[in-house]
Amino acid sequence: MNGWNFDISAAPQGRHSISTYKTNAGETRERRDFVPEKVWIATKCEKVFPSYRLENGRWGGLATGEEPIAWMPYEVPVHPNSLQEDAA
Repeated sequence: MNGWNFDISAAPQGRHSISTYKTNAGETRERRDFVPEKVWIATKCEKVFPSYRLENGRWGGLATGEEPIAWMPYEVPVHPNSLQEDAA
């Protein structure tokens, strides 16, 4: 894992995705969905957990107006046995 980043404004904001779908009437329509990007956050109360920015700018799992003190990219750890199998 990379180190903690204390510049909260640099944390990923998520993105919008546009997809098309067909209605029951056979019409093609577009849908715009918000796709959050998960990151690890550290809070002032010394908790660390995965979170993401909501479309309204608030952080998932935190109270309105509360900001984490640091963030890092979300990486899922790999079990050490998997690494040994890849090396063989």
